[in-house]
Amino acid sequence: VIVESSANPGESYYRSDSEWLDLYDYEDPPWDHTANFCIKALITDESFLNILFPDGLPEYIDPGVPTTFTVQIEDNVESYVPGSGTLHYRYYDGTFLTSPLTPIGDDLYEATLPPANCNATPEYYISAESDGGSTIFSPPDAPNSVYTTIVGTLIAIFEDDFSTNQGWTGLISGQWEIGQPTGGGGQYGCPDPASAYSPVNVLGYNLNGDYENNISLRWVTSPEINCSEYTNITLTFYRWLGVERPLYDHAYLEVFDGADWVQIFENETEINDCSWQKQVYDVSTWADNNPGFKIRFGMGPTDGGWRYCGWNIDDIFVASFECEPPGCPFTPGDINSDGNVMGNDVTYGVRYFKGLGEQPPDSCWNDSTSSWLYSGGDVNGNCQFTGSDITFLVAYFKGYNPEILWCPQTPPLVPPHQLRKNKECNPSTTPEG
Repeated sequence: VIVESSANPGESYYRSDSEWLDLYDYEDPPWDHTANFCIKALITDESFLNILFPDGLPEYIDPGVPTTFTVQIEDNVESYVPGSGTLHYRYYDGTFLTSPLTPIGDDLYEATLPPANCNATPEYYISAESDGGSTIFSPPDAPNSVYTTIVGTLIAIFEDDFSTNQGWTGLISGQWEIGQPTGGGGQYGCPDPASAYSPVNVLGYNLNGDYENNISLRWVTSPEINCSEYTNITLTFYRWLGVERPLYDHAYLEVFDGADWVQIFENETEINDCSWQKQVYDVSTWADNNPGFKIRFGMGPTDGGWRYCGWNIDDIFVASFECEPPGCPFTPGDINSDGNVMGNDVTYGVRYFKGLGEQPPDSCWNDSTSSWLYSGGDVNGNCQFTGSDITFLVAYFKGYNPEILWCPQTPPLVPPHQLRKNKECNPSTTPEG
């Protein structure tokens, strides 16, 4: 909509000779601000199809096993073309591989990420086609943007849902308390939660309402958490926090590194949570191998003005993220699978490549190529089984190659002590002559 100039109806600029003049600051005659105009438009972001993940996406995947997640494809402006739903994935730099989505009923489908090894860095996205000829991606600008996950297993070190007091200090009635939230407070911002995240109790500051005015900094501190022999440690919890901006009121989170307290959170602005919010912190710098790791939450100081609901905390989870390669049941160099590495393996391999012998059985899934690799025959560690492996094995028996290698993506369950993986996938060379 264009608002016309009151000085010259039908126009919003005044033309003088060969120029168009903006009437906003026109002085003769003084048509003050009469040429202001606005343009308004409504824009809606309509997708031809909607690609959703009703159960969420995997934050991490266990090594060596497939991982599935649910995909929902909804008709919108156009209709979904059955069978076109595709998972695109890669575990290392390079080309994305593809796998079709499996229908599981109605507009739901199952996507399966193949087994991954510990050194994989999975990236993936979803595509689907509509009956209008469009291809829809999730994320929308894939493959420029992709979903990611990490390979490994979370090992619980400390868990607290506040069903009981596991040794927290600093608890005072009306201040830091463990108990059932009441939904009170909310002079400014949202009130406290009416229920715990799970199951019943929370750790909170004043479970019956807002924090007080003019309080000093008050801490509540966890028991010692023994993180000896653990690495890659994360701290996860759910918070419901209301606090005025730090010019007036303060909320803190600190961790103990064994010698000093280290601040890892301070409100940088007003915070007004109106629902439970998941928080994840990498605390490995201070917690790894620390037998006396602790956490503490701080409320205050506050001023004499607005009051908010303060801290509410639930389901604290301190865990180590580790990844042990699953390994494969093979012996590097045992090409004929008789349990020994000897000259017969060379004969078996030569006959196979000349077309005179049976194909060796598949043994290990190679996540870098999404294919099976006969790992027992891959003695030069380049993640392929080819004639060069036979040459390499002969050189090993002759003493030219001191070690048999294996593909890092398919390690053996129990590596023989004289063998090693080839981290560079760069096989040794055999001397000429």
